[in-house]
Amino acid sequence: LITQTGADASLRAFEAWRDYLPAIVIDGARTQPERLVPELANLAGDDIELTIALGQTAALTIGEDDLEQILTALVFSARESLTMGGSVLLSTSGYDPDQQGAQRVVISATAFGYGVQAAKSSTALETVVRRCGGELSLGGEPDRDAILQVFLPQANS
Repeated sequence: LITQTGADASLRAFEAWRDYLPAIVIDGARTQPERLVPELANLAGDDIELTIALGQTAALTIGEDDLEQILTALVFSARESLTMGGSVLLSTSGYDPDQQGAQRVVISATAFGYGVQAAKSSTALETVVRRCGGELSLGGEPDRDAILQVFLPQANS
């Protein structure tokens, strides 16, 4: 779990939590998401508190560049829902079955704050999610939260 506001705080928080970040398995290779933390913190901005909570997930069949695009687009879209500042929770969980019973990994960005607007997607996010064989879901409650969820197929074991 990493909580920060702004890039400097992000780097300090990352140094403290480096050993606790689980690796994300992409195309059979274990990848530490550490290099994205400063970039995502800068993207969130100084008035947004970004919390990253990466849970253990199954391996993904997508490329590392696609994962980076998805995470970046999720944080950007969540930030855009916050008109007066607030917080964004970027999290992962696994094993959500689709309608055919295939297991999926879930990556979520949830925006919390006063006056939060409805979650909106971007063409870039929709395109990369479709290219990866995933689905995008938008939800939340007006003036409470905005939730963007990406469901990605897990790699065959």
